[in-house]
Amino acid sequence: MQRFKDIRIISHFEDYAVYHFLDFNIKPAEMEEFFHNTIGVIHHHDQTFNTNIISTLEYYFMHNQNVTEAAKAMFIHRNTFIYRVDKIKELLNSNLKNADELFQIQLALNLYRLLNKG
Repeated sequence: MQRFKDIRIISHFEDYAVYHFLDFNIKPAEMEEFFHNTIGVIHHHDQTFNTNIISTLEYYFMHNQNVTEAAKAMFIHRNTFIYRVDKIKELLNSNLKNADELFQIQLALNLYRLLNKG
């Protein structure tokens, strides 16, 4: 929890169970490699063009791929969110429909937080 500088006063282990599992069972170099192979292109795009595409991807999953709800949560227009999701699809060369691919992307997002990339 301290690693994420979480400001919540009360946290539950379940909130960090995935991070705990990853941190204690996978070598940092392997985490880094998986992250870069999965969504590294998005991270690079964000840093190069000063965008926030990874955040869009996080909200996309946080709201169960519901574009309308995710856009509301980000306080942006729905069409802007759709544009960003289309950019993600283009960068990842994916339609974001394959369950295995979605799992890998979500895992890479967890590694993103664990590796303090943001």
